[in-house]
Amino acid sequence: MRRHSLTAQAVEAAVDTLLREAEDGPRATVSARHLHIYEDHVRRLTTESASLRAVLEAHTDVAIIRPTAQQTEA
Repeated sequence: MRRHSLTAQAVEAAVDTLLREAEDGPRATVSARHLHIYEDHVRRLTTESASLRAVLEAHTDVAIIRPTAQQTEA
């Protein structure tokens, strides 16, 4: 789960950076729209992953091992 939250943070940082860089150009609107689509996609994947993990854990006797913060940064 931590890996997904780091991904969402990275997308948010990229959105902020690209919006600042493209503030005055005609590509600013396109960039903002595309970045928000990507951000929504990451958020949706994070939710789906958490839901699938919960269902899998509920129907098996095996606990899902989540990576540590150190493993997700590698």
